[in-house]
Amino acid sequence: MEEIKIGNWIIKDDKISWNGEPDLEYSIEKERLAEFRPGTDGAFYDWPLHLAQKTWLNAKDIQDFNKAFKRAFELYGLVLDENIFALTLEEQNSEILNGAN
Repeated sequence: MEEIKIGNWIIKDDKISWNGEPDLEYSIEKERLAEFRPGTDGAFYDWPLHLAQKTWLNAKDIQDFNKAFKRAFELYGLVLDENIFALTLEEQNSEILNGAN
């Protein structure tokens, strides 16, 4: 698979990696991408919420991650539950508005 760049995120064969400023190593392995937020009984995907808490990411970086997250599901042959993804994005926006980022 050819690498796909969405904003500062790169989708690779086996992971999504950060490729922006600050210059740090941060990636999410393909096998972990579909994890649900612990304690929510599968109501939310974990990674979009987790990244909303990272102070080194701005709103554009998070939006780009959401696009990369969805695209990676397609490329990796994973099944994205659109309803759970929509609820996750609503929760993500709520967390950002309440100061998680």
